[in-house]
Amino acid sequence: QLTENDNFTTTAPYSDGTSIYYNTDRDHRENIWRMDANGANVTPITEGADGLRQFPNVSPDGKFLYYLFRSPQKATIHRINLADRADEVFFESKDIQPVLFLTLSADGKYLAFPVWRNPGDKVQNENSARVAVVSTENPADIKIIEARLLMVALRLTPDGKAVEYISDANEGTQILRQSVDGGEPQTVFVLPKEKIFNFAWSKSETPIAFARGQS
Repeated sequence: QLTENDNFTTTAPYSDGTSIYYNTDRDHRENIWRMDANGANVTPITEGADGLRQFPNVSPDGKFLYYLFRSPQKATIHRINLADRADEVFFESKDIQPVLFLTLSADGKYLAFPVWRNPGDKVQNENSARVAVVSTENPADIKIIEARLLMVALRLTPDGKAVEYISDANEGTQILRQSVDGGEPQTVFVLPKEKIFNFAWSKSETPIAFARGQS
């Protein structure tokens, strides 16, 4: 057991092996916190009261923390310099609003997140979603792909050239890989008769870990 709180929620905690970063709704505010890998030295990274701060991701060099900020007015991606705690808006767009997930590629060069759809958009099936891939070196470098998302969990391949996600299958669920340059998705893994709820690759790219079950 790493935390002592009896009543809080968190989404997609991130660990670099030494520290664990996570968001929690203490005091009716949702902020990013950090603790050692053994649960010690719990400290707040953000202390805002104007919205939700979720899905922390730390760059491989340990210099920056990216997170999703959500308020009733907008959704943006922020970046914190962990050396001096300077917090800046890294990505903001009226037409590309992040929603409910954020992930960073293993090399730290790309961020990926689902994007809010316009209610008037025509979609091919109920699971059709837009996914944005943004360069951390140039946030104006954006690519949008269409994905059949069954769950909001996403992963970028280590080179940042493809997005992997959970989708439906004929009998169960599967993980699909789709190039950011377009084309049809490729099947990575199929789990018959069960649901995949989340997944992640190890640092060496193999093996894969996933949460499975029924609902």
